[in-house]
Amino acid sequence: MIDLSINFTNTQGDVGSLDYRVEKNDFCQKWLRKLKRIYRVPPSLGDSNLSIKMDLSPSRVLAMLREVCDIAGEKPVSIDITRQDHLNWLHEHFFEKMQQIFVDKALPWDPLYRLHREIHRTEYLNHGLSQLNCIEIGWAQSEGPMMEVCNCHDYYDRGSLKAGNLYMMWSELGKWPTRYHLDGEPDDQNRFNQLSRPNIHHRAKFVCATRNQHIQPFSQEFLDWFQRYRTGWLAHHNLSDWSPHDEQSGVLLARPVKDMNFEQFLLEHHTFHSITMGPT
Repeated sequence: MIDLSINFTNTQGDVGSLDYRVEKNDFCQKWLRKLKRIYRVPPSLGDSNLSIKMDLSPSRVLAMLREVCDIAGEKPVSIDITRQDHLNWLHEHFFEKMQQIFVDKALPWDPLYRLHREIHRTEYLNHGLSQLNCIEIGWAQSEGPMMEVCNCHDYYDRGSLKAGNLYMMWSELGKWPTRYHLDGEPDDQNRFNQLSRPNIHHRAKFVCATRNQHIQPFSQEFLDWFQRYRTGWLAHHNLSDWSPHDEQSGVLLARPVKDMNFEQFLLEHHTFHSITMGPT
């Protein structure tokens, strides 16, 4: 029986679909129930990457900064988007300040989510990336009370990601430990504990892997750096370990019903279109 279909489009707007069966464990069946409640709601553009193709247009961080400051009634700020330390500052100071203001004033969160997404896109552009490994579909605030605290890493698949499979992957407001180190964030235990977070929320959000991906070992440079903070960070987040699959893998939610060349299909039908649910 088909549980759901994910529909994708190509450059000409033609729609192609992949049919899925959801894994039978409790974690995945809970996800399916959430998806049935929200799949008709358009995905949040601040919580999704709906195309395999990286948006290579110039960074929109500065324009989005002005928009967020206008909405919040705050004085505009200016940064150099080519400097990683300036982008780090957005994470460390500006973004957290804005989160509190948006909560206090009950402002719509999507502009702040879109800014967060754009900061990361700018970092990807600065690192020369042009194609994404996953198409992400998320609903941000629209998930509302469906979002639950859960140690998702207990359910993570430890094998290679396979093109076409659906996964629940890391989707927190923060950074992986390796990303924290790569971006030159402060060498400070408290800041590391605060900004670098494991995957602790069970969400309706999911990704479709667009190509086969082997789990890569952590670099020795990262391991040497991480050793200084590892014990305190693991204790802070109530974790027993942190391995490459915790950053590079996810919970396997669903597999395609029929076998095919999924990498080629998703290169051709590269943009998410819609979700169709199977019979209930």
